[in-house]
Amino acid sequence: MKCLEKDRTRRYDTANGVALDIERHLNHEPVLARPPSAGYRLQKSFRRNKLVFTAAGVVVLALVLGVAISSWQAIRATKAGRREAEAHRQADQAARVADVEREQAEKEAQKARASELAARQNLYAADMSLVEQAWEQNNVSQVRLLLEETATYPGRGFEWYYWQRQTHLELQTLRGHSGIVVRVAFSPDGRRIVTGSEDGTAKVWDAASGKELLTLRGHSDRVWSVAFSQDGRRIVTGSEDGTARVWAAASVAQADSWRQEEQESAERLTAQEREQAETEARDRALCAQDEGAIKRWLVLLPIGYEGRDGARVLREEQVAQEGQLHPHAGERSRAGQSELIWRAVKLEDYRVDFNALAGGVTEWSVVYAVAYIQSEAAQNNVVLKIGSDDEARVYLNGKLIHEWLTVRGYDSNEDVVGGLELKAGINVLVFKVVNEVTGWEGSVRFTDAAGQQLKGIRVTLDPAGRD
Repeated sequence: MKCLEKDRTRRYDTANGVALDIERHLNHEPVLARPPSAGYRLQKSFRRNKLVFTAAGVVVLALVLGVAISSWQAIRATKAGRREAEAHRQADQAARVADVEREQAEKEAQKARASELAARQNLYAADMSLVEQAWEQNNVSQVRLLLEETATYPGRGFEWYYWQRQTHLELQTLRGHSGIVVRVAFSPDGRRIVTGSEDGTAKVWDAASGKELLTLRGHSDRVWSVAFSQDGRRIVTGSEDGTARVWAAASVAQADSWRQEEQESAERLTAQEREQAETEARDRALCAQDEGAIKRWLVLLPIGYEGRDGARVLREEQVAQEGQLHPHAGERSRAGQSELIWRAVKLEDYRVDFNALAGGVTEWSVVYAVAYIQSEAAQNNVVLKIGSDDEARVYLNGKLIHEWLTVRGYDSNEDVVGGLELKAGINVLVFKVVNEVTGWEGSVRFTDAAGQQLKGIRVTLDPAGRD
């Protein structure tokens, strides 16, 4: 249209100008015949650089899509986070409510257990009082019945085990046969005992006193069986020599005489038992005020062992460097294949029942007990009295001062070690006791050379003596 303009000044100056404008049109460049607007210039630039604009458009589109997708995912993540936070908040709130309810339930359960425990403790104390009354009335069967009724009470103390021992004391030891006793029988009235032995004899004993009444000789080999007749006046024995013999157990006069002796023996035995109980009660009362009678210990138990050789186990160390032990309460120690905790115990009596501390009869086991003896000054010629059931060792300040290697019952003063020295300050006492079967007890008591209470000492469970 520029070529047809009426105004000469607005037309192309020359034909060459027209040709150049046509060339620019063909090259997609702005022509002079059209106003040079921004849109027109952009259009021409796009046509001239389609590839570049297309690539840029793709990049821009990708960026826009990326931003859109990221924004969408961020919104989803934010909403999910809010939902999760709300779920956590609700879960925490539910957990707090559950904790409060559980604590309340535990408190109620503790109150119930405390009430039950208090009731059982009161009942146990009442039963122990009845046991003492029954013992004073010589009603042993009632004592045993009460002990059976309280046998499952977990809080049994020293008093229960004391009365249990009293009702199971060895009443008599019948000595006289030179061979193994293979058969024993009581007479129908329970007042006599007949025994048969590998020494070829049978013997008749007074059950109350343990006195030998008759020796029945005649068999040429071991006596395998013995029995009383129903009226108690005849005894029959059977032997490996192939014979059975019938013996007159006693005449009527003899039986009457024996019954009289048995009654007197029973009365003496009752008096002896009562005197023994009174003596033990007095000893406990005296020892309660005696610091030398060790009643405070750090104990490590029970340590089980294999085999049935207590003497071997005693000489082995279940805890490394046992003579040098100096633990404190709550400390853990490796004992064999187990790890145990040292427990502080304080007793009314210096006779320690390790079965009670272990919670029941614990056979084939070892216990370590440690006490720290604080002496105001150095002391010489100190005496140590030791009782143990069964094998035992005692160390004082790292030195082995006592060892017992055979099975035995408990006796508080069975072993006496004299000439000991206590240094001023802390002295370490280590007491090791092996139990094979049933009873497991021990005691240690310091005295002066005259057997009197040792002065100037106190027992502590702190290695530094600060308690």
